[in-house]
Amino acid sequence: MHWFWRAAIAVGVGWMSFVLCAASFVSSWQTVDSVWKQWIGIMLVADNHTFSFILLCIVPAGLMALAGFGMATLVGNPSSHRETRCRKCNYILRGITEPRCPECGEAI
Repeated sequence: MHWFWRAAIAVGVGWMSFVLCAASFVSSWQTVDSVWKQWIGIMLVADNHTFSFILLCIVPAGLMALAGFGMATLVGNPSSHRETRCRKCNYILRGITEPRCPECGEAI
C-alpha cells in the first residue's frame, strides 16, 4: 500500500476518533470540569476548556491516527511487496542470473 493511502487511513481514523471524543466532551463538559477539580485540586479549566479539550480530544485522536498508520503499514505490506523488483517494470527479480531485468532489460 502506498504511503499516501496509509496516511489517508490514519487521518480518517484520527478524525473519526476526534469527532467522537469532541462530541462526548461537549455533551459532558460539566462532568469533565468536576473531575479535573477533584484530580488536580485547582480551578484550571473553570473558564477555559482548552486544556481539557486538548487532553481529552486531540491527544487521543493523534494516538489513534498513529495507530491507524501503523496498522495500515503492517496490513498493507504483504511479503510479496518485500521482494526485490525491477524499478522500471516491477518484475520480481528472484532467481535471475544476470544483472539485468529479464522482462525489460533494465540494469540492476
